[in-house]
Amino acid sequence: MDGGPDVAIEVVTRDSRDRDYRLKRRKYEEAGITEYWIIDPVNGSAEFLRLGADSRYRRVRLEGKRIFRSRAIPGFWLDVAWLIDDPIADVSECLQELLGS
Repeated sequence: MDGGPDVAIEVVTRDSRDRDYRLKRRKYEEAGITEYWIIDPVNGSAEFLRLGADSRYRRVRLEGKRIFRSRAIPGFWLDVAWLIDDPIADVSECLQELLGS
C-alpha cells in the first residue's frame, strides 16, 4: 500500500467518545485522511467529515438530511438511517438498494 487510508470509520462507544470525537479526529486530520466517518449509536447519530483545501475537517451536509455520498469512494453512498435506526436495517436490503442505484 502506498500512503495512508482515504477513509477512517469509528463506531463510538461510551468509553471511546472523547477519543473518537477529539483525539482521533485531530490525528486523522493531521495524517491527511480524506474522510472521517463517526458513527454514534449511543446518541443515534452519524457525522461525516471531509478534509478541505486548508487541511481541516468540515462536516459534510447530507442530501435530504439522510444520504451521505463519499468522494473518497467514488459512487458510494449510504442512508444514515441504516446505521442509527433501532432496529438497524436489514443488511441484504441495504445492499440491494446500493446495487440498484
